[in-house]
Amino acid sequence: TKSRYIDLIWKIKTQYTGGDRVLDFCFTGLKGSKETLFHHVISVKLLPNASTEDIDQIKKEIIQLNQYKGTVIPKIPEFNFIAQSIENQHLFEEVITGNPNSRVAKLIDQLHNSDWVKVGLELDSPEVCPFCQRPYGNDNIISELKSYFNKDYENALNEIKIMRDKYKQAFEQLSVIDIFSQIDFLSDLKKDYNNTYTLLKNTIESNIRKIDEKYKNPSVIIKLDSTVEYLNKINEIINSANEVIDIFNKKILSVDIEIEELKQRFWSKIRYDYNQSIIEFNNQTKDFDKKINKINESLAIKKEWHRIIN
Repeated sequence: TKSRYIDLIWKIKTQYTGGDRVLDFCFTGLKGSKETLFHHVISVKLLPNASTEDIDQIKKEIIQLNQYKGTVIPKIPEFNFIAQSIENQHLFEEVITGNPNSRVAKLIDQLHNSDWVKVGLELDSPEVCPFCQRPYGNDNIISELKSYFNKDYENALNEIKIMRDKYKQAFEQLSVIDIFSQIDFLSDLKKDYNNTYTLLKNTIESNIRKIDEKYKNPSVIIKLDSTVEYLNKINEIINSANEVIDIFNKKILSVDIEIEELKQRFWSKIRYDYNQSIIEFNNQTKDFDKKINKINESLAIKKEWHRIIN
């Protein structure tokens, strides 16, 4: 009977109104009468993608539009690491040694211990040799050793220190992009961003340790790992996020139209979910109408017959 289908459709109101009230606006003018709601549902036009719609996703989009209503979300600026070029400096791959004209140069170069000698000189004492722990003789070996580490050597060390300080400072100034955690519709990009940022961070920290090693041992050759791949990947993620933000901002600027479209998508999904029941009701209605028409035709014939014979 019709009442059975009306009661079935009425369950939609119970299921989707109240509670968080996100979908209440879809039922404006429909909550007061079972008959009104029933006729509304059977009159809804099925949209092409009704079968793939998800009510929870529709609710999510409605919440987002209402949350940012009238507020345009700013785009994410390009991500830069201003000290990246330091990674390409050839000085790190050079064997930095002292004055080749020093009397001790040949010995130091043969033993490859210039770094060890440099550290030892920092422990210089006025009476005892920092290397053999014996009193100095007439030959002032410390002066000879110091002459090995000339101005060019010191300039190279100073350049390494300056690059190290710039590189570390630039790293400390890098900021994590929090928007991926703050805005729901960007959450799909959060994992990819976090993983890439971690790889970038680990690479920079490793490079800082390598530069420290080069400063302590200038004769050692080091090669810094490039961060270009990770920087490019992060900016690709940012570009994807900005595309999503652009689409969302356009919706914000026409929020009333977007809300109405979501309302239509909701009812189209409901119409699809109850389609079989509606088909059954329509078929039964057609059968009933046919029977009524036959009865009416029969009555009309009898009436006409009575008119003729009387």
